[in-house]
Amino acid sequence: TLFVGFAGLLALACDVWLLATWHVDVITDAMGVLVKVELYILEATWRMFRGKKRNVLRHDRTDTLFYDSTQLLFGGSILFAIALFLGSTLFIYFVVWTCIYYLSVVLVHEGSQRLLAQFKKQGTGRDIVTGKSTSRLCALAHWF
Repeated sequence: TLFVGFAGLLALACDVWLLATWHVDVITDAMGVLVKVELYILEATWRMFRGKKRNVLRHDRTDTLFYDSTQLLFGGSILFAIALFLGSTLFIYFVVWTCIYYLSVVLVHEGSQRLLAQFKKQGTGRDIVTGKSTSRLCALAHWF
């Protein structure tokens, strides 16, 4: 606390924590993308069973399309069954990793932000722990 004070140590601890839990953020984003792809596959196969097709050239209008039995059996039924059973697993993984993300990253980051806000509210221009002047740090603490 000799040079940066309490706010500097808090910002450093917050940055280290964000770097240590970076993989949680990446996995949460990857699970979100996989769930979106899964929902798109389920939507496309559901339209296939109803005899509809999305026409992207006409502003995402759905047109009627007739499929033969082999297309419905192999393209629709098998893909729909795989997507349906895999979708529940992906959704549970998404929920678990999102909860881990919010518990590990967001709550710790928000807690440190509130602690830093309490530090800045005191307005004394002095560090809480050492009592030294932190006039240079108060200008930098706004960015954390």
